[in-house]
Amino acid sequence: MYAYVIMSNHIHCIVSAENNLSDVVRDFKKFTAKEILKLVIENTQESRKEWLLMIFKYHAKFNKRVEKFQFWTHENHAIELTNNEMIESRVNNIHQNPVRAGYVEQEHEYVYSSAKNFAGLINSMGIDELFVQGWRPRQPKYSYQTRKIVQLLPKVSAAPPLPPAASLVIKQLI
Repeated sequence: MYAYVIMSNHIHCIVSAENNLSDVVRDFKKFTAKEILKLVIENTQESRKEWLLMIFKYHAKFNKRVEKFQFWTHENHAIELTNNEMIESRVNNIHQNPVRAGYVEQEHEYVYSSAKNFAGLINSMGIDELFVQGWRPRQPKYSYQTRKIVQLLPKVSAAPPLPPAASLVIKQLI
């Protein structure tokens, strides 16, 4: 994972996979749906439990592959990032999501985002370095020293090939 933001009803991320990215996304959605549903069902303090389960059960009726509850939507909106301008645009868009939603004033203030990583601040979740020839993260609009997240690959044929990166939006049903 190279960049991410976790919003209240969706996730934006830039990821790559050595094999099939669809398989990774499928497994991520399956695991997180089971864990989140388990937390909702077992939490006696959850005041919206009945309502949430009713919504998840309702949406499961429209999918033959889902037994009881459906947490995530099926579309992922994957976009292959093929050049530096696309990467820059996607990273900016990802990190600006909580600002546009009005959760924070500056992107590095949002806890569930890689914006802190890009600003050189301590973040509880690490990210991988995005090795793309010639791309550097933009300078933040605030005064923190930006550490170099991106390292440039030398222009040699011995550089290891990287799997293509894709920008994903994974949406929850509600």
